Amino acid sequence: KQWYQRRVAITAGVESFALLKVPKMPELKNRTIELNLSVEVDVEKIPYSDKIREKARLKRLELGPILDKDQKNKRFKNNPSWTKKKEQKVKKEKRKFKKIVAKSKVVETMD
Repeated sequence: KQWYQRRVAITAGVESFALLKVPKMPELKNRTIELNLSVEVDVEKIPYSDKIREKARLKRLELGPILDKDQKNKRFKNNPSWTKKKEQKVKKEKRKFKKIVAKSKVVETMD
């Protein structure tokens, strides 16, 4: 009963906001929601009002779907590796520790 109520609530929410397509969300990951539109609308033909975004959208449509994994994951190549970040974090902690030790020695000499 709860699952049915959730599905109805999601469908009602989508219809009440007059969405043409359902956004990608973790809550809807394994669900299919059918939209009951009175008119068929091709979402790909709706242009952006921003000229730059529209130009980029048209270019993406011309290229078609990206099949090459290297191109698909290209945006992740610029991210630094987690091992380097881990090494940097360890170095930072060592510097902090040295600072704290140096400060404590200064306080001891003042007493």
